[in-house]
Amino acid sequence: MPRSPRGNTRDQLTAALIELVAGEGMDRASVREVATAAGVGIGTVQYHFPTRRDLLTGAFEAVVHGVRDRLALPAARADADPAATVVAILRELVPLDAPRRREAAVMVAFAAGGP
Repeated sequence: MPRSPRGNTRDQLTAALIELVAGEGMDRASVREVATAAGVGIGTVQYHFPTRRDLLTGAFEAVVHGVRDRLALPAARADADPAATVVAILRELVPLDAPRRREAAVMVAFAAGGP
C-alpha cells in the first residue's frame, strides 16, 4: 500500500484532534486518542508532531487558517457594499453550521486551556 504524502497525514491528525477537542474537550486530546481517532500508530503522530504541544498548535493553526481564508473572501470584494461585507463576514464567524460550531468549540477550548 503506498504511503500517503506527509501533508495528508498531518491534515488527518489535526482533523482528528479538532474533532476530539470540539466533542470532548482539551483533556481528551492525548496523543494516544488522536492516533486512535486518526487510525494511525502513536509513532506516526510523534513523527509529524514530536510533542503534544506541537500537535495542539498544529490543530489550532489549522482552524485559524481556515477561518482567516474564509474571511478573506468577502473582505477582498472591492465592489461589495460595506454593509453586505459585514453581513458576509458575520455569517462566516457565527457558528450556525456543524463546521463552524466545531471551530468555535476548538477556539474556546484553546482560549480556556491553551496548548
